[in-house]
Amino acid sequence: MWAVRSLRSPDAQPATRFVRPLPRALCFSVDRWRMDTTSMNWDAIGAIGEVVGAGAVVLSLVYLANQIRISNRASRHAAEQHLLDNQRIWLGRIADSDSLSNIWLKGSRDEPGLTEAEWVRFGTLCQEVTLGWERSFLLEAGGDVSRTVLERETRMRKLIIGSPGYRKWFSVRKPVLTAEFAALLEKELAEAKPYEIAYATDSSNENET
Repeated sequence: MWAVRSLRSPDAQPATRFVRPLPRALCFSVDRWRMDTTSMNWDAIGAIGEVVGAGAVVLSLVYLANQIRISNRASRHAAEQHLLDNQRIWLGRIADSDSLSNIWLKGSRDEPGLTEAEWVRFGTLCQEVTLGWERSFLLEAGGDVSRTVLERETRMRKLIIGSPGYRKWFSVRKPVLTAEFAALLEKELAEAKPYEIAYATDSSNENET
């Protein structure tokens, strides 16, 4: 195409002249430059989008990991609290009942004279507390109970399992337990000290009476 360009002479008379068009090769180079620039802009936008997307994924993973950690901590606390509540309830039942206290005391010593019904109640107490220990053992294997809680329960268990009555109960009821926990109890029974229950009396009070 020809372009018309307006020129002003020194006498302010309008004049025109024809300007030659740009060479075809130069026009093609300009168009190509525009296309490359547009392509580069879209590539840059795409790269920025990928970076932003990757950052969002990382933040999402961090948030998810934190939520999982909080959930696991809450689950462990709930499991430990449940175990402690069960122990408290079990001990409270014995402490609050004179008959259960006597049955537990005589049954632990394996004293003669207990009726069949009393032996059943003693065995039920043994089974109840033992299943609670087994639950703690299984939860600890899965990482759901802290070592502190488990060690405290172990100390309590070793005070009970050495009694003649509990040994007698365990020899009969061992099959109801899992093999792993039964093996642990057998090991602890072999190491357990002789069981003794002693209730000291105040000699000064006796002398005063």
